[in-house]
Amino acid sequence: MKGIIMCVGLVAASWIAQPVLAQEATSDGNYSLQEILGLALEHHVEIRKADLSILEGQQKVREVKAQALPQLNGNANLTDNLLLPVLILPGEFTGNPGTVSQVRIGTQYNFAASASASQQIFNQSVFTGLQAAKASEEFYELSKSLTEEQVIEQVASLYYQVLITQHQLEQLESTLQKLEENVRLVALQVDAGFVKKTDLSRLKVSQTNLKTQAQGISDGLSQQKNLLKYYTGIPLVQDVSLEGLNPAEMPGQVQLADDSEVTDLTSYRLLDAQQHLYSLEEKSFKSGYFPTLAFTAQYAYNGVGNNFDYFKSKENSTLNWYDNASIGLQLSIPIFDGFRKDAQIQQSKIHLLKVQEDKRSTEKMLNLQRANALNTIRTSRESLLAQQENVALAQEVYNEGQQTYSEGVTSLSDLLDAETALTDAQLGYASALLQYRLSELQLLKSEGNIKSLVNQ
Repeated sequence: MKGIIMCVGLVAASWIAQPVLAQEATSDGNYSLQEILGLALEHHVEIRKADLSILEGQQKVREVKAQALPQLNGNANLTDNLLLPVLILPGEFTGNPGTVSQVRIGTQYNFAASASASQQIFNQSVFTGLQAAKASEEFYELSKSLTEEQVIEQVASLYYQVLITQHQLEQLESTLQKLEENVRLVALQVDAGFVKKTDLSRLKVSQTNLKTQAQGISDGLSQQKNLLKYYTGIPLVQDVSLEGLNPAEMPGQVQLADDSEVTDLTSYRLLDAQQHLYSLEEKSFKSGYFPTLAFTAQYAYNGVGNNFDYFKSKENSTLNWYDNASIGLQLSIPIFDGFRKDAQIQQSKIHLLKVQEDKRSTEKMLNLQRANALNTIRTSRESLLAQQENVALAQEVYNEGQQTYSEGVTSLSDLLDAETALTDAQLGYASALLQYRLSELQLLKSEGNIKSLVNQ
């Protein structure tokens, strides 16, 4: 029990260090497991990040699709040639044979405005990229589904911990009430001289120990509830009361899935999607060996002159204006790139081999988890039944000990031993119940049915 409290304390301490965002209350404070899980799926930070990843994937799809759409560009350029370029001409052109002449060419001012358009006709890399973009959407959806399963497992485990810890605290408080009554009665007997004062002191020591234990469990319960509020977006100031589980009732038998296959689990399907993406990546690199063909079109309008008459009307301007236009096909044929594409293809093949190893390892691990979950659910139920019987026996011994002590037949030591045994049995039953509930979660997870907790 101390280990559980310390573990929860460490987790809660790591959370307290993070900034807490104020959120509005969404309930009167009473929550079932389904309501808690619904809030977690809405407010958990990992779920929100998964949603953002899906949006990011959608924008990547748009980015790839853009390569298959027409590309339009416009340009404008104004140049002031402070010194005109010089052209060297043979003297024969200027009437001075045997010499060279320097002639400045061009005009001082040049203005050009142009627009160009291109459209891919054949580009295998673009077509493969469109396939990869579509596959990436499925990958992000599966990633979110896996995140949801992990959040459900995490929050459901914490939900059961809160309920069981609360049950343990109630059991200790009930024992404390009985002990306080015994302290009161023994104090009266001490005053009357029927029992020794040391008996009263021993009762008070036992009472103090129980109070300390109850305080530790109460602190752990507060930390668990705060962590649950953090995961679900419930304000810290709001009290939380959980319902839907009676620790005093024996849980029913778990229904096993008949057609559960590890290849249908989200974690395995995610590897399938990753493998598909790497195969498309390899295909994309191979597409780099294909030629590309694109349609191009261009239009330009130019104005040149030695005076800056761009803001004058054509009648008063000394500029010369002219335009030109062209259309064409652009064919690009890759010949040699220094083996760059080959290196990229080999890297993709290595990625595929690594994913295949991950799939084999994951399949074995999922089968192992399934076998362990089946074994754990069986042993934890047996332990729970044994602890239930143990509580009944301890309660019977305690009741009898209390009766015989009041009659003066047994000593105070026997009564305290019976009380300690009852407390230990009650706490042991609560721990066994928690272990059983956690093993249920592991079994549902191994069967791929953990989301059924949300729809129960």
